[in-house]
Amino acid sequence: WILLSSIFFITLLYTKSRSGILAFALAFLLFWAFSFLLSSFNKIHTTGAKKLIVNYFLIVLLTTITIAFSVGTPWTPNLMELVNNDKLITNNQSQITLPGPALEVGGSSSAEIRKIVWKGAVEIWKHYPILGTGVETFAFSYYNYRPVEHNLVSEWDFLYNKAHNEYLNFAATTGTVGLLSYLTLIVSTLLLFVKYLKFNLSIALLSGYVSILVTNFFGFSVVPVALLFFLFPAIAVSLNQEPGATNLEPNKKETIDSSQKVIMGVILLATCYVLFATAKYWYGDFLYARGKLQNDSQEYIKAQSTLTAAAKLSPNESIYHGELADVTATLALIASSLTLRRAYHLIISP
Repeated sequence: WILLSSIFFITLLYTKSRSGILAFALAFLLFWAFSFLLSSFNKIHTTGAKKLIVNYFLIVLLTTITIAFSVGTPWTPNLMELVNNDKLITNNQSQITLPGPALEVGGSSSAEIRKIVWKGAVEIWKHYPILGTGVETFAFSYYNYRPVEHNLVSEWDFLYNKAHNEYLNFAATTGTVGLLSYLTLIVSTLLLFVKYLKFNLSIALLSGYVSILVTNFFGFSVVPVALLFFLFPAIAVSLNQEPGATNLEPNKKETIDSSQKVIMGVILLATCYVLFATAKYWYGDFLYARGKLQNDSQEYIKAQSTLTAAAKLSPNESIYHGELADVTATLALIASSLTLRRAYHLIISP
C-alpha cells in the first residue's frame, strides 16, 4: 500500500499541478483529522488501536515529506537543485535578465490566464443569468464577452471550450438554475458522507471527494474525474448498508389503473415526439454537411437540392439558408455568364 501510494504521489509531483497538490494536501489533512477525531470519540478503539493510527500517520507523513523533498514541488526545489545551490542561483539570475516577449520566455502564467477566462465566464453569466447559454456552448459564447486583456497573454489565439472552473462553467452554460442544482448535489453528497462518517472507508471517500471539488475549482471535470464524482457516493452508500437491507419482498401482483395508463400513454407519445424531432434535426444537419461538401466541390446543382431539403427539415437554422443562398447565387452567376456568352456569340456570328 505504501509503495503504490508513493508511486501515485510521485506521479502527482511530476505533473507540477498546483491544484492537484493543493487538493492532495487538503484531502490528506481531512483524512487524518477525521481519523484522529473518530478514534478519540469511539469507545471501541483501544489505546493500542489509537497508537497504531498514530504510527501509520507518522509513517505516511515522513514518506510524503521525503518524496516531496526529493522530487520537488512547483514552489520548492528538488534534492538535486538543493545540492547544486550555486548553479541554481546562477540559472535564476540568467533567467531574470532574459529579454524577449512572453511567447519566447515561457508564456504567460496559467494563473493570470485563468483569472481572465473566469472574468469572461462571469460576464456570460451576467448576460444569461437564468439558464445560461446552453450546455457545452462555452467555446461559442466566450468570444462574445472575452476580456480585452486576453489579447495581451501568450495564449491569445487559443480556443477555450471550458471556463477552467467547473462552477463558473456551470454558471455560464446552465445559468443559476444549473449552478444551484450542481451545488445542491454537492452539499447533499457531503451530508451523505457525514452520515456515514463513523466508517473508516467513508472518511477516505470523503477526502477523495473533497479533492475532486478542489481540482474542479481550478480546472474542469474530465471523464475519469466525473466518473469518480458519482462513483464515490455510490460506493459509500453500498458499503454502509445494513445487513439484510437489500432483501427484496416477494413479488406482489399489481394492477395498473386508468390514470396510470393515461400517464404512460402521454409519456410514450412525448418520447416518440422527442425521438422524431431529434432524428429530424440530425438528418437536417447531415444533409447540410453533405450539401456544404458538394458546394465546396463545385457540385452546385446537387448542393442546391441537398441544402433545400436540409432547410425544409430545419427552417429555423439560418446557417442552412445562408449556405443555400450562397449556392443559389453561384448558380445565378454561372447562368448569367452563360447567357452573356451566348449573346456574345449571337452578335459576332455572321
